[in-house]
Amino acid sequence: MREQVLILGRECAAFLFATLLFLVLMMSAVYIDVNWMNEAMHETSLTETLQEIMLASMAGLFFWSARQRPDALMLIGGF
Repeated sequence: MREQVLILGRECAAFLFATLLFLVLMMSAVYIDVNWMNEAMHETSLTETLQEIMLASMAGLFFWSARQRPDALMLIGGF
Protein backbone atom coordinates (compact mmCIF):
# COMPACT_ATOMS: atom_id res chain seq x y z
CA MET A 1 0.00 0.00 0.00
CA ARG A 2 2.79 2.40 0.90
CA GLU A 3 4.53 1.70 -2.40
CA GLN A 4 1.36 2.54 -4.34
CA VAL A 5 0.98 5.82 -2.46
CA LEU A 6 4.57 6.73 -3.29
CA ILE A 7 4.00 5.97 -6.97
CA LEU A 8 0.80 8.03 -6.97
CA GLY A 9 2.55 10.93 -5.25
CA ARG A 10 5.43 10.81 -7.72
CA GLU A 11 3.07 10.78 -10.71
CA CYS A 12 1.04 13.69 -9.29
CA ALA A 13 4.22 15.67 -8.69
CA ALA A 14 5.40 15.02 -12.25
CA PHE A 15 2.02 16.09 -13.63
CA LEU A 16 2.00 19.28 -11.57
CA PHE A 17 5.56 20.10 -12.61
CA ALA A 18 4.73 19.57 -16.31
CA THR A 19 1.61 21.71 -15.96
CA LEU A 20 3.55 24.48 -14.23
CA LEU A 21 6.25 24.37 -16.90
CA PHE A 22 3.62 24.56 -19.66
CA LEU A 23 1.90 27.55 -18.03
CA VAL A 24 5.18 29.39 -17.50
CA LEU A 25 6.16 28.80 -21.13
CA MET A 26 2.82 30.06 -22.47
CA MET A 27 2.63 33.10 -20.21
CA SER A 28 6.23 34.07 -20.89
CA ALA A 29 5.58 33.90 -24.65
CA VAL A 30 2.65 36.28 -24.31
CA TYR A 31 4.67 38.57 -22.03
CA ILE A 32 7.56 38.68 -24.51
CA ASP A 33 5.21 39.43 -27.41
CA VAL A 34 3.36 42.23 -25.64
CA ASN A 35 6.06 43.95 -23.60
CA TRP A 36 9.31 43.37 -25.45
CA MET A 37 8.15 43.32 -29.06
CA ASN A 38 5.45 45.97 -28.54
CA GLU A 39 3.06 43.86 -30.61
CA ALA A 40 5.11 44.68 -33.72
CA MET A 41 4.99 41.21 -35.30
CA HIS A 42 1.56 39.64 -35.48
CA GLU A 43 1.77 36.43 -37.51
CA THR A 44 5.41 35.72 -36.69
CA SER A 45 5.16 36.29 -32.96
CA LEU A 46 6.55 33.90 -30.38
CA THR A 47 3.05 32.97 -29.24
CA GLU A 48 2.00 32.04 -32.77
CA THR A 49 5.13 29.95 -33.26
CA LEU A 50 4.62 28.08 -29.99
CA GLN A 51 0.99 27.38 -30.92
CA GLU A 52 2.08 25.89 -34.25
CA ILE A 53 4.71 23.73 -32.54
CA MET A 54 2.14 22.47 -30.02
CA LEU A 55 -0.36 21.70 -32.79
CA ALA A 56 2.25 19.79 -34.80
CA SER A 57 3.35 17.82 -31.74
CA MET A 58 -0.24 16.88 -30.84
CA ALA A 59 -0.95 15.73 -34.40
CA GLY A 60 2.30 13.75 -34.39
CA LEU A 61 1.37 12.06 -31.11
CA PHE A 62 -2.04 11.10 -32.49
CA PHE A 63 -0.45 9.65 -35.63
CA TRP A 64 2.10 7.77 -33.53
CA SER A 65 -0.70 6.38 -31.34
CA ALA A 66 -2.71 5.43 -34.44
CA ARG A 67 0.09 3.12 -35.56
CA GLN A 68 -0.36 1.11 -32.37
CA ARG A 69 -4.17 1.34 -32.16
CA PRO A 70 -5.66 2.27 -35.56
CA ASP A 71 -9.24 3.09 -34.61
CA ALA A 72 -10.21 6.77 -34.72
CA LEU A 73 -6.83 8.23 -33.80
CA MET A 74 -5.77 8.60 -37.44
CA LEU A 75 -8.86 10.69 -38.12
CA ILE A 76 -8.24 12.79 -35.00
CA GLY A 77 -4.62 13.41 -36.02
CA GLY A 78 -5.76 14.62 -39.44
CA PHE A 79 -7.89 17.35 -37.97
